[in-house]
Amino acid sequence: MQMICNKEDIEMKYIKLLLVLSVLTLLFSSCGPKEIETEVETKAETVTDISTEEVPVTLDPIKVSVPIGPIGDFVKQVGGERVAVNVILPPGASESNYQPSPKEMNALAESQIYFSIGMGSEVDNILPNMASLNENLLILHLNEVVDQVYPAMYFEDYEDNHMHDEHEDEHEHEDEHEDDHDHEGRDPHMWMSPKRVVVMIEAIRDELIKLDSDNAIIYEENAKAYIQDLTALDIQIQDFMSTVSNRKFIIMHPSLGYFADDYDLEMVAIEEDGKATTARRLGEIIEFAKENDIKVILYQQEFDNQQAKTLADEIGGRTMVFEPLSNDYLGSLANLVDVFKAVLK
Repeated sequence: MQMICNKEDIEMKYIKLLLVLSVLTLLFSSCGPKEIETEVETKAETVTDISTEEVPVTLDPIKVSVPIGPIGDFVKQVGGERVAVNVILPPGASESNYQPSPKEMNALAESQIYFSIGMGSEVDNILPNMASLNENLLILHLNEVVDQVYPAMYFEDYEDNHMHDEHEDEHEHEDEHEDDHDHEGRDPHMWMSPKRVVVMIEAIRDELIKLDSDNAIIYEENAKAYIQDLTALDIQIQDFMSTVSNRKFIIMHPSLGYFADDYDLEMVAIEEDGKATTARRLGEIIEFAKENDIKVILYQQEFDNQQAKTLADEIGGRTMVFEPLSNDYLGSLANLVDVFKAVLK
């Protein structure tokens, strides 16, 4: 009788053991996919940590609008893949009086931030419509940021420099307006000054960080690298300019005033107040060119260059084009230096 009891006990223990094993098998089979998924997620997080130095990457890029290509290039250099940049001014258009199309204004309305430089077409055709487009659109006036570090320049300052020294009546007229600077007379071409571009890069970096603080390290490192490249090019330009004796040049549209300020050059513009010059002034510039042995007249492709060609013919010289609105700022600046190697011979 005792043996029968022991046999039943053994069978009961065996049955319990089978039940336990069955339950454990079910548990392990149900947990398997979660472990694999967790492992995959962990690997993905590890890759992200390596590529961004432990900075989480958010999904949507920041939508940014800018007036011209160079400013768009600055934003892309700082923001990288974290920004989607809309450049309003198309290639070949004039920054002075461009009227944006409805499509371009709609793209602007969808932006989160707009970086302004205070050029003519912005003041007249873009900024006044901002509120009606998107009341939540952020606007950073880069020209105002730069003006806090370096002084603004005005077109009338260039007119004072060289061409009217012998005309006292014109000087007296200009003196009356010496302190009457407004946005219409302000030179907006501040991106042609590398030292001012550094200020703009830092301002763009700070604004992107405010909008996307999780990726601050991306913007900081990108800005630092770009400023280093720009500084290296600036040093090369300074080295070249230090070898130049004749520092005067003639240009159709006065877009290199800030560049001239950076490198101690003297710019004379053919154009006056955004318009073709008078026959009298053109004659004065011809004499100025002959007296200073200037043989190259600069112009940019966005403007009518007929007067530049006329002047070049009169002095037995030639014209050369440059691209201040290029989407590749460092490349265009390097090309400009090559142009000046011909201009300042």
